[in-house]
Amino acid sequence: MDILSNALPYLRDPLVLVGFALFLGLIIARELLKSGAIGPLPDSSGFRVLRLALDRGFILGLVVVAVAGYMQYRDLRDGTTPTVTEATAPREVDFGFVELDPGQPVAVPSYKNGGQMVLYAGEEFEFHALADGPIPPIELRAGDQVQLLPGPDGRVKIIGPLSQPLKAVLLAQGPARMSLPGGPPPRISMKVQVFGITRPK
Repeated sequence: MDILSNALPYLRDPLVLVGFALFLGLIIARELLKSGAIGPLPDSSGFRVLRLALDRGFILGLVVVAVAGYMQYRDLRDGTTPTVTEATAPREVDFGFVELDPGQPVAVPSYKNGGQMVLYAGEEFEFHALADGPIPPIELRAGDQVQLLPGPDGRVKIIGPLSQPLKAVLLAQGPARMSLPGGPPPRISMKVQVFGITRPK
């Protein structure tokens, strides 16, 4: 498993994939030509170039893979390309349901761990709000970062320090429920989902 996790950053590079596809395609074409599945090519100058490409072209694929692999290694060594770690690998969805009263911050519950939902920078926070009346602006607080949600439904990317857990809190803006004459404003029900990264357990 260590070999695969060490090789994963290199395999994600598009140039490595192109070089590997070129290498594999030309090896297969070479073997088809040798086995007779592709008929013999005439000796004209155009076909000599094609025969040379089919005969020795796989070396070009190997060179592309080696050069791209070295470039990726150099970037990883110099720290210019993020590595794939537990904190940056794709992960499954976390979700929760929350009831909001305007003016009252509420910790977002996590379905996965039963406690407060924790977010990381770069994750996508999807939300759907329902209420019997108009829905006031809603803030998402992730750690010290405050983001205004762009409506009752949508998706926002979490901002904040990388690889740092940020506790999720929602706040419906507006006066508190008991402070309005004529009765409290409607309670807001929200379903939230998180898409993004795998976190350490």
